[in-house]
Amino acid sequence: MTDTTYFFRLRPLSDFFFGGEQNFGNDTHVVNYRIQSRRFPQQTAVLGMLRLLLLEQSNGMFDKPASVGGRIMDKETAKSLIGSEGFRVNKALDQFGVIEQISPLLLYEGDIPYFKTPLTKGYRLKVDSELVSYAGNADHQLAILMDTKDKAGKTPFSYKNGLEDSFTAANGGATKKGDTVFVKKERIGIQKSYIGKTEDRAFFKQSSYSLKDGFSFGFYATFSKNDVLADTGKTLVFLGGERSRFALDWHTVEAVPSFSLPQNAWPADDLSKICLLSDTYLPQSGLHGMSTFIAGHTTSFRFLETSLDTEKHFNLSGKKNGADAAKSDRYTLLKKGAVIYPATGKEQAWQNMLEGKDNGQVLRFRKIGYNQFCTNTKNNQTTK
Repeated sequence: MTDTTYFFRLRPLSDFFFGGEQNFGNDTHVVNYRIQSRRFPQQTAVLGMLRLLLLEQSNGMFDKPASVGGRIMDKETAKSLIGSEGFRVNKALDQFGVIEQISPLLLYEGDIPYFKTPLTKGYRLKVDSELVSYAGNADHQLAILMDTKDKAGKTPFSYKNGLEDSFTAANGGATKKGDTVFVKKERIGIQKSYIGKTEDRAFFKQSSYSLKDGFSFGFYATFSKNDVLADTGKTLVFLGGERSRFALDWHTVEAVPSFSLPQNAWPADDLSKICLLSDTYLPQSGLHGMSTFIAGHTTSFRFLETSLDTEKHFNLSGKKNGADAAKSDRYTLLKKGAVIYPATGKEQAWQNMLEGKDNGQVLRFRKIGYNQFCTNTKNNQTTK
């Protein structure tokens, strides 16, 4: 058996909501009256969807459809297909059965992938050797983002204007503003008790998204066997805690393409840069002295720890309770589109860190589509 690679496309059938660990009440007893969907699901949700798909496509795996509470009938076969457990930060790399690798979930317009435009597009980084900074800069030099629209080079970054929020076509063509592709939909409601009484702290506002016509999500996955899925297929799947509905279709491909940012998407300076193509896990140790400047946003990352023995696939308490799913520890990831300016001589060290050289945790994140990046050294670009 040889490795087989598939391309999967997800088309939302209605508004979708990806909340991460956001909800209207959680294990800290903090009530959120307003929650905002993320634009993309966590890669752990993509992994979970893919594992369920493999089981559903295996004849006789469930005693009834999984969507109505079907139980796995053959756990040994299930283990060989998808492994005995879902994602763990501190478990072996070969834990997902036939699933070898998952790419990041990307935005697509037709067959053209779009990447998050580097946040510092429209700016250049000015490093002033005569001014001193003690904010963590490796060389203690003051680094300032300067607006490239000012030809005199005297206008610094303004928080009022913000950083770039757009997506750039991989072919170097169109750039789409984030809020034109992801259309926000807001819902205001009141929660009622079973007898119709308005409950305390019952008012809420929920923001979901829909995609602009012509756009969809897509990703690649490589399996170690070539008989676990038909060469082409389609089905209905659910993603996220709100069980948003998507039409999923797939077909085989020769290999996962090498993704890279078009040259016109990079910030206009000749400094060495790294742009994140996916959300990224950075180990806390080893970061000191590594960068001149980092422009980025962070996001909370947490997931439910499940196994083939899990009976209840939701858990609001956060407590480990036998066969129930349990919340993982909370991690902080650097979001896609972040731009890292390595300190002098630290370019290779940054690549080693992002690739997980000598770090099993990073390798596990990369296996499911995190920690993907491009480097640009004086217009010489590589993808990792």
